Amino acid sequence: MEQDKNKAHFYDLSYEVVTDPGEDIRKHISNTILGTPGGMLYCLKDSIKKLDELEKPFFLTLRKGHRLLGTVGLVHRMVKNANITYSSYYVRYFSIFAPMRSKSRSKKKESPKRNLLLKQSNLKEKIVGFFNNMPDLNDKSMDKEIKTISYAFIEKENYRSMDFSSMIGYETVRELNLVIFSRFFPKEKKNVGRILPEEREKIIESLKEMYSEYTMFFTDNLFYNDQYFVLRQGDEIVAGVQANPVEFEIFEMPGFIGKVLMNILPKLPLLSRLFQPGKFSFAAFEGIYYKPGYERFLIPLFESVCAKYGVNIGVTWLDNGSMIFHHLKKIGRMGLLGKLKKTVPGAVRLKFFNVPEEERMNFYKKPAYISAYDIT
Repeated sequence: MEQDKNKAHFYDLSYEVVTDPGEDIRKHISNTILGTPGGMLYCLKDSIKKLDELEKPFFLTLRKGHRLLGTVGLVHRMVKNANITYSSYYVRYFSIFAPMRSKSRSKKKESPKRNLLLKQSNLKEKIVGFFNNMPDLNDKSMDKEIKTISYAFIEKENYRSMDFSSMIGYETVRELNLVIFSRFFPKEKKNVGRILPEEREKIIESLKEMYSEYTMFFTDNLFYNDQYFVLRQGDEIVAGVQANPVEFEIFEMPGFIGKVLMNILPKLPLLSRLFQPGKFSFAAFEGIYYKPGYERFLIPLFESVCAKYGVNIGVTWLDNGSMIFHHLKKIGRMGLLGKLKKTVPGAVRLKFFNVPEEERMNFYKKPAYISAYDIT
């Protein structure tokens, strides 16, 4: 066995930690079909573009000889839990032993043999060791006493990913859900537009106040490509949202409704505006803001953003226990597609390092902030 800090070999099996994704990692990620076996399967159309935009990424690669078996991609960022700052590592990419699935894949459950290679080899010990020592990835100039966490968002029915994350020490602290907004003919509102550069600091302060009781809050992905939109009443901003245009290619959806969405809806003249599996385009919402008592203005804001992008769908992922989630449910008027498409709850999975037990409980009790940019 040959080993250094970032690399280990076991016969022809090996793992390595790199910060610059090579061509094989890029190809692997671009070809990965995401989702839950037996559930919705899809791929991201702009995965390579976002890969190039990541700051401070780390990639754990698994190989057999020269063949890449999988990769786990981590993104470093500082996040807030009230007044406490944490060094965090978000698991953005996870694809191990199943880099690609056929569009006509079998409906049978995945064989447990997929993970035997990992479970029966010394790689398991080394990989678990890597995830147990993630504070070692922190920048050397960082305060040595800073607390570190790592987190991931995983569909609860994705048992392969849930099992792997459990093996390396992640635990479920919260639940999240996909929220879908749709309009057949979205219209722009005159009082909606991009935020002005001189208004950014003010909206950040407003967001910090709004999300002060959330965990894992950060603002790194806000104002990406100047895509933060606000709704004004007079000169006052009363609602805002970061909205990124996204495109998926969807291969499979489960159940009767899934068959209708995949095979019938795209052929119907009006309903086809809501869903085209080969090119499912939508606006991904995050950094949602509204002045207290003005939550109803989110609906015209969402509609106007969809109209500006020429899409009929907007989506966001929200903690089920968050104020925003409950306000949107109370308002209603989210459109037809959300009523048709049953969503699978996701788990917010965390791994803690040098975090006291009383602080850990905050992650269980408080809603988590979720970035749509991260998920897409």
